[in-house]
Amino acid sequence: ELGGLHNKAAQDVATRGNMLPTPIVDGLKHVFEDMPGVPWEEVEKILTKSISESNPDVRDQRGSMEAPSGSADLSAMDGAVDSIFSEIDPLPIAAASIGQVHRATLHGGQQVVIKVIYPNIRRHMEGDLQDLRFLGNFINEQLNL
Repeated sequence: ELGGLHNKAAQDVATRGNMLPTPIVDGLKHVFEDMPGVPWEEVEKILTKSISESNPDVRDQRGSMEAPSGSADLSAMDGAVDSIFSEIDPLPIAAASIGQVHRATLHGGQQVVIKVIYPNIRRHMEGDLQDLRFLGNFINEQLNL
C-alpha cells in the first residue's frame, strides 16, 4: 500500500534469500504481483491531462462513437483521449509501484497498451528519498561513519 520506493525496497529485500530469513523473504513475495491499481476515474483524468498537454492541437473529434461492452465509455471523456483511442479497457492488466498498464485500441484497429504513471508519484518518491536520506544519516551516526 505504501507504493513508490517503499515497494521497490520491499522487492529488493524479497530477492535477498541468501541474506535474510526465509519467512521474511516469503512474506514479501507478493510485492511483485499484488500491487493495487488506481480507480478508472483517476486514469481517465490522468490520460486526458497528459494527452491534452502533450498534443495541444488535438481537437474534439468524438462524433458518435459507442464503446464496446466491457470497455471504457470514451464518449464521457475529453476529446483528446478519444481522438486517439477507440477503446480502452478500464481494468489494468498490470499495476506496479509507479504506474499501471491498460489495453487499448487505436482508431485504426491496432491493439496497444497504455502505461499510466500514478498521480503525484514525483511528490511521493521525493518524500521516499527524504526518508532514505534520513535513515542513511541515522545509520551513519549510529555506526560513527
